[in-house]
Amino acid sequence: MFIETKELDNNTISPLFLAVIEATEEAIINSLFAANTTVGFKNNKSEALPISEVLKVMKKHNALKNKER
Repeated sequence: MFIETKELDNNTISPLFLAVIEATEEAIINSLFAANTTVGFKNNKSEALPISEVLKVMKKHNALKNKER
């Protein structure tokens, strides 16, 4: 029994990898801004990140992308 397979060359697969990278970056950034301050067991508190401060750090390190939508 033989199985026929097809291969994708590097130029074909690269856009897929780039899309995965971009989606992962966006998911991480979304989670940073969506977090709320929570209080848990024994009154342990986890503060939400200050959005304005996060934006300053991201701008400083050129981590923001201008996207037209």
